[in-house]
Amino acid sequence: MVLTRREFGKGSVLLAAAGSLGGSAVLEGCTGSEVINEINVVLKEAAAVLAVAEPGASWLEPLQNAIGALMTAEQEWQTGSTVQLVIDALNTIVAITAVIPLTEVYSPLIDVLVAGIEAVLAALPQSSNKAGVKATSLGNPHVGRTVIKRHWYHTPATDFKDAWNSVAKSIPALSGAVLV
Repeated sequence: MVLTRREFGKGSVLLAAAGSLGGSAVLEGCTGSEVINEINVVLKEAAAVLAVAEPGASWLEPLQNAIGALMTAEQEWQTGSTVQLVIDALNTIVAITAVIPLTEVYSPLIDVLVAGIEAVLAALPQSSNKAGVKATSLGNPHVGRTVIKRHWYHTPATDFKDAWNSVAKSIPALSGAVLV
């Protein structure tokens, strides 16, 4: 089939319009239960970091506290509180992970954790402070080091878990961080 310039142009405009309409629905966020599942995987990942981290690291206690804060914020959000508490707790975890050196053996797990948190932040409902959502990740060396592959037949939570386990299984010292 041969298209004229006019036919090709009309098709391109229609395709672009359809993509812009359909694409916005995909970018607005997941359902509430999907986001909760994603947050739960992030919580498990963060707890798994604690299991393989160097004992006595200066960031361990703040990370434990931030995990607790995220658990509380998630529960409060499910009962009707503002999503901003969840955003703040996620940003706190990202800020704490910024001090973890890239040379640590568990650094690849931190990369996946930060990528998962950024994906959750993107999936959360719009907030009045959406512009400040990623502000704490700007100085984090782990940002952008891992891309979580999305599969159309997996939930985002499954994709997060698969990315995490792939890294944890590839480094023998991190076998204790594999999520079941």
